[in-house]
Amino acid sequence: MKIYSKLFLSTSAALLILAMCCMETKCFAQEKSFNTYRIGRLAKYAFKNENYYAAIELFKKRLEGDATATESNWYIAESYFALRQYGHAIPYYQKTYQNEKDNPTSDVKLKYGMALKMTAQYEEAKFMFTDFIKNCKGNKLNAYQQRIKKEIADCNFALEAKNDTSKFIAIPLDSNVNSANSDFAPCIYKEQLVFSSLPADSAISVDENNPEYVRLFLASKNKSGAWERHEFAEGPFNTQPTHTGNASFSSDGKKFYFTRCQIDEKNRMICSIYVSEKRATKWQEPIKLSEDINKPGYTNTQPYSVQIKKEEVLFFISDRPGGMGGKDIYAITYKAGRFSDLRNLGNKINTAGDEASPFYDAVNQILYFSSDGWKGYGGLDIYKAKGNLAKWKDAQNAGRPFNSATDDYYFVLDGNKNEGYFVSNRPQ
Repeated sequence: MKIYSKLFLSTSAALLILAMCCMETKCFAQEKSFNTYRIGRLAKYAFKNENYYAAIELFKKRLEGDATATESNWYIAESYFALRQYGHAIPYYQKTYQNEKDNPTSDVKLKYGMALKMTAQYEEAKFMFTDFIKNCKGNKLNAYQQRIKKEIADCNFALEAKNDTSKFIAIPLDSNVNSANSDFAPCIYKEQLVFSSLPADSAISVDENNPEYVRLFLASKNKSGAWERHEFAEGPFNTQPTHTGNASFSSDGKKFYFTRCQIDEKNRMICSIYVSEKRATKWQEPIKLSEDINKPGYTNTQPYSVQIKKEEVLFFISDRPGGMGGKDIYAITYKAGRFSDLRNLGNKINTAGDEASPFYDAVNQILYFSSDGWKGYGGLDIYKAKGNLAKWKDAQNAGRPFNSATDDYYFVLDGNKNEGYFVSNRPQ
């Protein structure tokens, strides 16, 4: 992945040719300073707009031009963290920590600890969390005390479970499915996989006139059993300027649910759920679902459709007010031609943190989902809870190999085989 060269047009050579010999050193220094300043502005623009790949390269370029611009280390670490590349973030958090370790108000110890935890360096993470909280006072102590207690408990849980074994084996799919970009949200469709990804050949750019968007792709096996990847083009789903992903088909195969996401006027990524119906052999133009599901001004995403007792139920994620915390899991029933009976799944499932990627096994009445609010190994872990819409048993960590120190989510089962799929950013 490379940054477009047009972002780094330099006039230093021309200036040096025209300058008098006695001025060339001064001109070069001024030009270098100008370029470093310009790169710094571009870097912060990329970071602000969540173009983290570009931000990383630009902040590194800035450090090359000005070694005193040490705040760049923090931005690089935060960019890698946002991309869930925690191992790459650690050296830059460490550099920031060395500069700020005596500053009692700094949050770098917390983020450094999180990155250490996400790379299974649990003892080191516990030290950072402990060092962070002992310097918190007043309102800051009240704000972080429970969170740090939970982070340390997670580290202890992972350390105690490090020798656990499992009868399951996790095997990464090959590079014909997994690209250099993020590939996520697998959905089983006619012995194939529909999933979400950036185009495999997409370039990194801070050019707002030429952005790249997440699209739906289809992976299928050829006659030799090897995976092949194509853009999912069965219907009018992939559009610009929206990110399209999180596919789910109804049990009868006649409805296709997915998410479209856009930046709103407040620079927030807002997602909404759409549905397309299949008539004869053709998928119709997608329709945005009602405001019961798509609460205006909030993200509503990751739909999963399943038939429960002859009724279609749509599970989804939303950060609407009135929930348990960040993003909660909701369910709504389709009957008499419309969705109704919206319900939050409650505190047996949802936490003060974020929940994600619900999948319901209707045969065995087990909900699989991911969360960073329950006790786990790292970031998002996969959990399971037996029950129905009215009552759930306590959520249980699915254990290894499903979970790791990093993020593990989008668990789905193949009902026709003794296998399933999930997404992880663990090192291979």
